[in-house]
Amino acid sequence: MHFADRVWVALVHQRTTREIAMRNWDDYRLVLALARKGSVRGAASELGVNHATVSRRLAALAAEIGAPVFERKAGGYAPTALGLDLIEAAERMDVLVRDARRRSQHVRSDMAGRVRVSLPDPILRHLLLDTVCGLARQHEDLDLELQVSFGLADLDAAETDIVVRAMDLPAGHLVGRRLCGIAVSSYAATDYLRATPEADRCWLTRRAGREANAWIANTPQPDAPIGLVIDHLDMLHEAARRGHGMIRGICYIADQEPRLTRLPGARTEIFTNLWILTHPDLRHTPRIREVMRHLADALLANKSLLEGKANRISAP
Repeated sequence: MHFADRVWVALVHQRTTREIAMRNWDDYRLVLALARKGSVRGAASELGVNHATVSRRLAALAAEIGAPVFERKAGGYAPTALGLDLIEAAERMDVLVRDARRRSQHVRSDMAGRVRVSLPDPILRHLLLDTVCGLARQHEDLDLELQVSFGLADLDAAETDIVVRAMDLPAGHLVGRRLCGIAVSSYAATDYLRATPEADRCWLTRRAGREANAWIANTPQPDAPIGLVIDHLDMLHEAARRGHGMIRGICYIADQEPRLTRLPGARTEIFTNLWILTHPDLRHTPRIREVMRHLADALLANKSLLEGKANRISAP
């Protein structure tokens, strides 16, 4: 509930010689919802509760005040004379709360509001999870939403606000920056290399067929067969960790795993580029700029890891 809805109010209404006071804004909301909808079920829908809750709260309110606020009529509920006074007060309070909410938007920090970030699972899991969780804790007004996917979310269709992606080149009209390259090399479990003769070793790949895996020819084991195809990046690395074969591994994943080692003589090469991007219409939005800066700083702190020159994650 927004802070303005949590404000305790104390409006005092005089009816004959009896002084009536409701000190909970939720009571005013109940009265207003029932007056507007005319039925318990309608009020329940308006308030996001069930009809039994509305009936119970209405009875409790009448008992607290000492007089009924609504009367059951054919086809719904009608306010009593006291109810009309309370409805008038509730309408005034509704205006005040909505006005307070609008004013509060102007004094909230530049980080207030929703920011949707689309990024691949491995980038989040191995490099950014602590960063985004810390960012959400640091800025309570920031509504940070992570869309975890390899698919390129459509910034033009407003499917997301920021994308972090591995790609050669983004669409020309998007704005952002290339952060660094993403390196790959050949890996296997240390125990696998020690216990398995070269003639018995096999490759684990993401695609079937030698043609789709032409890179094998440039590895220290160019003649090893393909033993298994696994189209999930993390599962491919996990299979190698467990000693089931050799892989063309992503350096920022494999170099952080102590059970994996590069094949002797393996080359390290930049496979693609890492970008952080947004739509031109969003580039000057303070919270978008700030989130992009935080994510870029965290990723650039691990540039050596991403480019295959380090073996552990660094803090930004």
